[in-house]
Amino acid sequence: MRARCLWNHYLPRNRTRQKAKSVFQKAACTACYVIQGEGIDFGPELSAIGDTLSRADMVSAILQPSQTISLGFKGFTIELDDGTQYTGYKSGKSETTLSLRMMGRLQKDLNVSKIKYRDQMKDSLMPAGIDLAISSDELVDLVGWLMDQK
Repeated sequence: MRARCLWNHYLPRNRTRQKAKSVFQKAACTACYVIQGEGIDFGPELSAIGDTLSRADMVSAILQPSQTISLGFKGFTIELDDGTQYTGYKSGKSETTLSLRMMGRLQKDLNVSKIKYRDQMKDSLMPAGIDLAISSDELVDLVGWLMDQK
């Protein structure tokens, strides 16, 4: 893991906003996150993430996404009586319906009486390994850019 390299130099440095934004896109972050109105609304809103997390916590959230999962974004696997399975997080619930938010802007309202089982995932819906898709320098740029989101 690149964490050992990153921890030593994740402090601010010169970077261009456009380069860091392109890293966000290259790492496929826009498939789940919205920043300043761009991206897909699946994970937590990141437009003010720089006010929420410290730099060290930001690095940890990227490299070890299952370490801390944002409130309301715990994943569930749900199987219906007919064997159909869904994975996402609960976005609403009534006596008869469980609403599940899934990747790709999908929302599924499930009849509670047809749920065979629901299992809370121990891992984050955000996949680990983002540091394998981008270089250490790109990761530093990404963290810096995210810290600028206020």
